[in-house]
Amino acid sequence: MYNDKFFLEQIDNICEFGNYIDKYIKNDNRFFELKYIIDALNTDDDYNAFYIFKLVSIIEMLVKNKKHNSWEEDDYNVFTKYIYDKDNVINNKIEFVKLIIQIRNKIAHCDTSGLYKKLHKYKNEYMKHYYFDYYEYSEENWIYLNLSCRLNAILADILYSKIINNKS
Repeated sequence: MYNDKFFLEQIDNICEFGNYIDKYIKNDNRFFELKYIIDALNTDDDYNAFYIFKLVSIIEMLVKNKKHNSWEEDDYNVFTKYIYDKDNVINNKIEFVKLIIQIRNKIAHCDTSGLYKKLHKYKNEYMKHYYFDYYEYSEENWIYLNLSCRLNAILADILYSKIINNKS
């Protein structure tokens, strides 16, 4: 039947993580930031342009220095700390982050021609060994799916690190 020890360990893990969240939420700002992120992530999981826009915006909120009007080198460096390249296709993490931000900006400004070019740059540089099943999705949808999965992993690492390490 069920392994009671396994379920008890899972309950303990959830309680432990809940304790980390309790410690992390020291003030109203942290509570509202976490609530905003949970609400944003809870409302949509279609891997499309708007999902990319949302994920990159949340990552920006968490890693970019609020004193900077635009992205600066130290902002890029913070972002790159959370990139895990299991496929070994990212040679330059700063250039990878810059491309992600450019894609988000093309979406924000409804620059569909520029977005198409940036998506294909992403595909050509970071999806070299990727199989595209054109029967199932269009090429752009496969690119959105790949980028969404990468960004989900990056955002999860950022949130985990902030909560576990109790940093603002």
